[in-house]
Amino acid sequence: MKPLVTFDLWETLIFDPPGRTKQRGEYRLAIFERALHDLGYRQGWERIEKVWESCGELTVPEQIREWLQFAECKLELTPEVMATLERLYVKPFVEDPAGMLPGAMETVAAARDAGYTVGLISNTGRTPGRVLRDGMAEQGLLELFDFTMFSDEEVLRKPAAEIFHRAAKRAGVETGMHIGDHALYDIVGGRAAGWMTIWVTANGNDPEGQAADFVWPDIGSGASWFQNHGKAD
Repeated sequence: MKPLVTFDLWETLIFDPPGRTKQRGEYRLAIFERALHDLGYRQGWERIEKVWESCGELTVPEQIREWLQFAECKLELTPEVMATLERLYVKPFVEDPAGMLPGAMETVAAARDAGYTVGLISNTGRTPGRVLRDGMAEQGLLELFDFTMFSDEEVLRKPAAEIFHRAAKRAGVETGMHIGDHALYDIVGGRAAGWMTIWVTANGNDPEGQAADFVWPDIGSGASWFQNHGKAD
């Protein structure tokens, strides 16, 4: 059975330039508010037409109140409405995906070449795993992984030890080695699960009082690490 190594995604393999997250958030809010307004207008109009069909009438202020009632998120969340809102919610990332960090693909490929089962354990935030997986595929990164795990699909986030245990079970091993940039999510979480950890950080400080087994100054350092002394036994 091959040993397991898993990677974090955000700020370990992919990254956003400063300010990009804020820009996406503002864009997401704008298109979401517009969508809610449009959906509310349509549903409000349908209710007005039903009143007319029964020979009733609504004053203009009453019609406006109907529209506002739905525009203030009081929508009937049918599958069709939810599909529309979900599509718009992830649109900012789909249109402007995060870039890959230099050396990320080479390091993941080196882990495979060194004889490891290669997995990914990532918290998701506002972008679901299915969208992140598509983005990885477009960049040629997804094919290097034997499996990927995202917190929205597992309904569990790092640093919970259980998500690491699930990854080990998926790979058919007892434990593994996790690589990531976040002191709490990746290093403390991985060690709590009994895993070896590699902290990708430029400052080299001891994360949360839990020393990683190895420290890399950047993800690109991993390619030579696997080639020189990261071979799977």
